[in-house]
Amino acid sequence: MKNILFILICFICSDLFGISSYNINDELFVWAKSGLNLRATPEPGGEVVTKIPFGSLVLPQTSKAHWEYVQFKYFVNDNNKNADGTVSTVKLYGNWIYIKFGSHEGYVFDAYLSKIRPGAIGEMRDSGIFGFLRSQTELLHEEKSNRDGEIGYEKKIFKNGFVQIDYWGEFGGQTEIVAPNFSKEEFFIMVRIMDGYSERITQKENQIVIQQEMGEYIISNTGATVVLHGSWGC
Repeated sequence: MKNILFILICFICSDLFGISSYNINDELFVWAKSGLNLRATPEPGGEVVTKIPFGSLVLPQTSKAHWEYVQFKYFVNDNNKNADGTVSTVKLYGNWIYIKFGSHEGYVFDAYLSKIRPGAIGEMRDSGIFGFLRSQTELLHEEKSNRDGEIGYEKKIFKNGFVQIDYWGEFGGQTEIVAPNFSKEEFFIMVRIMDGYSERITQKENQIVIQQEMGEYIISNTGATVVLHGSWGC
């Protein structure tokens, strides 16, 4: 089994995706729900050239390595309304990059971009964040334990490098996706679009926690690997 997993991991490493690194003219897609401002200069107050709609394709005119994502600490404050009306502010880290959008050119903040193309918001909400991510790739390997019992787990390895692990028991379940070469910002924005409910959102250096009434999402990173963890009780 270990040999099989090692071969799979070697095979999939060439097919990773994430906004933590990209090349010139890679296809990137806008995940800002209300649209993303294209600016004349690389700064929050730069003149707005146009607003790029959610889901639009843009082409970066510069490349980005993962070490740049880790070391360059530019950020924007993303305000999120909770169920009780309070607002949780999350820092989204990224770079200002020069891009082409149709006949327009200018600067955008790349934390709101992804190599994953979004679908219709309603359809993505119906499938949920984990279902949506599974639909973006192919299953390469699967192993199960006590699938029909009250306690068990299921592990799936996908062609794009993602590993999903599901645990379930008498009092609830957990789902975890391990994503190499991804970013916390992508997972956070996707969760907020597909499951916008929150009671509180907290952020530490390497972790974002979205608390809900019956569970929570935890987004964390270690090096170039990001983990999206969801747990819910009965």
